[in-house]
Amino acid sequence: MISNFADSTYSLVFIPYAENRNVGDELALLKNKIEENKWILLSHGDWLGDKLEKNSLEPGIYMPLTQRTIDNFKPKQVILGHIHRPCTINNVITYCGSPIGLDITETGRRRFLVIDTESAAIESFTIDTDIIYYIADLIILPIKNEEEYIKDQISALIKEWNLTEKEKKKVRIRVNLSGYSANKADLKACIEAGFKDFKEYDDISMMNVNIAESDPDLNEISRLVIEYIKEEKWEKSRNEPDINTIILKALETVYGV
Repeated sequence: MISNFADSTYSLVFIPYAENRNVGDELALLKNKIEENKWILLSHGDWLGDKLEKNSLEPGIYMPLTQRTIDNFKPKQVILGHIHRPCTINNVITYCGSPIGLDITETGRRRFLVIDTESAAIESFTIDTDIIYYIADLIILPIKNEEEYIKDQISALIKEWNLTEKEKKKVRIRVNLSGYSANKADLKACIEAGFKDFKEYDDISMMNVNIAESDPDLNEISRLVIEYIKEEKWEKSRNEPDINTIILKALETVYGV
């Protein structure tokens, strides 16, 4: 469906879901009705060039959109809705994200978008939700100042979230601990101290923390390995591990556990 509003520069082209079809198939039917760089695509499908995790609620490819289709039909902007995490790709493709977090995996502030059909500009507005979910993935090392190391990671996460005092009261956190600790018994207290401004926990998981004696040489090797891995430019994709998984695999080699 094509919508043209009065005094608008850009048309809005809506492509609803069609089973066993892709966005390019549907746009081919409209080719004579749209002008290059003068229209905005709104659809609910998968951008095949993305580096994002898929929607776990709807596994598999869902009405795909390819770079070839973008190059052939040349939309000014593309708005997609299938992936629930808000983001922008190459300044052209935008995922709105879900307006309300349906579960703990849909983290951060939620939003809705407003499109200016004269300039094709997209403006984001934060939604005042009752709950804001976050997942804190923390790497644990059996170093002498383990507690300070953990608190530094937590402080960096909280700074990145950039929450207001009002928003902090709405946060529900899942904490995933992975790595190696000289003293697992003190970990939970350390985590709760680090997140002292937050009261609601979905879970504090320590199932992936192994016991390892503090060894200065191994700890220094681990620190250097982690720094090296973080300095590399890793792109998250559907079929490749994320940076924390890479770090943990490296630590398994260092500590032999």
